[in-house]
Amino acid sequence: MTNSKKQLNYFITGVSSGIGAELTRQLVDDGHNVFGTGRRIAELLALQSELITCTGKFDFEIGDVLDNGFLEQAKIRFEQKFGGEIDVLIPNAGYVCRGNFTELGAADYKHQLDVNLNSVIRLVDLFMDNIKSNKGQIVFMGSMFATRSLPGFSAYTISKVGIKALAEGLFYELQDSGVAVTLITPGFITSDIRNRGSRGIYTQQKLEQTPQFLEVDTKKAVSVMLKGIKKKKREQVVGFHAVLLIFIMKYFPFPFIFDGCYRLYLSKLSRSAESSEKQ
Repeated sequence: MTNSKKQLNYFITGVSSGIGAELTRQLVDDGHNVFGTGRRIAELLALQSELITCTGKFDFEIGDVLDNGFLEQAKIRFEQKFGGEIDVLIPNAGYVCRGNFTELGAADYKHQLDVNLNSVIRLVDLFMDNIKSNKGQIVFMGSMFATRSLPGFSAYTISKVGIKALAEGLFYELQDSGVAVTLITPGFITSDIRNRGSRGIYTQQKLEQTPQFLEVDTKKAVSVMLKGIKKKKREQVVGFHAVLLIFIMKYFPFPFIFDGCYRLYLSKLSRSAESSEKQ
C-alpha cells in the first residue's frame, strides 16, 4: 500500500471460505483492515495465519449471524479492534436453499430469508449511524437470479430479490448523507456455496453442478467486485455470462425464448454432471 492510499476498515460477514475469504485476502494484502465473521474456526485461523505478514490487519469473531446477540458482539469487537470507524460494510454471509416448493417447508423458506435477508437488515441497522457519520459505503451481495426465479430456487431468489430492493431503496435514501451503496450481482462463481445444503451446512459433495465454461474463478471475480466497490458503482455485475443472462431475462421476457435458454442450460448441466460422474 502506498503512503497516499487511505487504509480503510471493512466489516465482512461469512469470511470462512469462498467469496468472503477471497475478499479478505485481497483487501488485507492491499493494506486495508478487515474484521470478519464466520462459523468455522479452523478456516478462520488458517486465514489469519496466511495474512499475518500483510500490511493490513485481519481479526474475526466466531459465530452464526442468526445467533442471539452475535452481530451486536461482533460490532463491539470490531470497535475495540479498529476504533469504531467503519468505511465499508459487506454483509456477505449466505447460502442457497435448493428444492421445489412442495419439497420444502415454511421453515426452510424462513431460514433462507433469516440468513440471506433479515440478518443483512439487522447488520445494516446496527452500523447505520457509524456509516453515516463516516460517510462510508454499504455493499450488498445480490445475484443474477434476482432478475427471474427458476424452478428449485424460489427460496433463494426471494431472498436476493429482497436484497436488490433494499440496495436500490437505500441508494436513493442515503444519497444526501454521503453514504455510497453498491450492489454486487454475481453469476456463477467458483466457490463452496454449491457444497452447502438447505440450511447452509457444508458437505464434501457438490449439491449443484455448473458447466465449467460458465464459472468465473473466485480470485478473478473478487477482483472485479473490488473494482466496482472502490469506484462506488451503483451495481457491479460479475461475469460475462451474468451480463448476458440478465439482458435476456430483462429484455426478452417471452416464455418461449426464456424456456429455450433454460432448457439449453439444463442440457449443459446434465452433460457436466455426467462428465463429473465418469471422472
